[in-house]
Amino acid sequence: IFYNNSFSGVPNGKDNLNSNFYEVYADYLTEFVCWYNEQELFSKP
Repeated sequence: IFYNNSFSGVPNGKDNLNSNFYEVYADYLTEFVCWYNEQELFSKP
C-alpha cells in the first residue's frame, strides 16, 4: 500500500521508490537497533 503512489507512471517514479525504500529502511534499522539494544540489556546478568 505504501508504494502504490510510486508506481503511478511518472518519469521519476523509480527515484521516488528508491528514496521511499531507503527512508523506510532507515526507520526500520533504527527500530531494530533500539530493539536489539533492549534485548542485549535484558540478557545481561
